[in-house]
Amino acid sequence: MAREYGAEILQAIRRTRRPAAVFMRHAPRPPVVDLAVSPWVGITAAGQEAAEAFGAGLAGVVAVRIFHSPILRCAQTAAHIAQGAEAAGVDAKVIGPREELGASYLVDIGEVVRLGNALGRDFVRRWFAGEIGETVIRPPAAVLAEYLRYLTRGLGDGAAADRVDLHVTHDWNVLLLREGTLGLRHEEAGWIDYLDGVVVERLGVDLQVVYREQQAIVKPTP
Repeated sequence: MAREYGAEILQAIRRTRRPAAVFMRHAPRPPVVDLAVSPWVGITAAGQEAAEAFGAGLAGVVAVRIFHSPILRCAQTAAHIAQGAEAAGVDAKVIGPREELGASYLVDIGEVVRLGNALGRDFVRRWFAGEIGETVIRPPAAVLAEYLRYLTRGLGDGAAADRVDLHVTHDWNVLLLREGTLGLRHEEAGWIDYLDGVVVERLGVDLQVVYREQQAIVKPTP
């Protein structure tokens, strides 16, 4: 039996008041051994099937908008989620790429590639700890604030009562949002899996961020 990705997110969507947003990782891709080629790596055939199954799991949601990173695998994930959702009777629309969902925070891409290849997953911890200079990558606090403003705008954008917005992005980005709002470090909570992420609701001027059984109310920076 094929592995089921995204089950926790689908369960969270069913429990969440709407409108809601999901800040999530793309579908399965091949291993990336060199970050220099990462932008051109798409999802696998199994990833396509997983994304379509995730979309089918949205049955019962009236409307879904899907935004994605400009990177290939996120665009492919969005398209296959929409295909599965439409087959399940959901009004699903792929809105298109958003720079906020990509890696616009990279300042010196060559140095990020060098450090990322050398450090592996420890690169994220060094970044979050402020150990990588601003000439290489923007400070995590600034990037987190940008994500929260982005999600706030989306949830206030003529939000329909039963609409769910999916924001398909990358593992580093979801890890930053999860740790920055809920304090969940990947060393203890685990790396973000494919089609996994956090669910966000707007509560007045605040946001409620949910991951598994953890939740927090955060105030976006103006």
